[in-house]
Amino acid sequence: MKLMIFGNLGSGKSTLAKAINAEYTRFQLLSIDDFRLKYGDGSMEAELIAKNAFINSVLPNTDQIIEATGCGDTAE
Repeated sequence: MKLMIFGNLGSGKSTLAKAINAEYTRFQLLSIDDFRLKYGDGSMEAELIAKNAFINSVLPNTDQIIEATGCGDTAE
């Protein structure tokens, strides 16, 4: 099962995702912000690497909470 949380900056997506994950620990939490922290350096190249790593972490047949800003190409 996938639970997808998308919204604007500062709307509480991360807080909601963490609260759900605390209750339903079998779900893997994927947050685009975590990937940006891991791979990002502020450049567009690093943003693309972070985004691709995030997208590639969405796995079939895996319970995941997927949290990201907006509904642009990352959401697609």
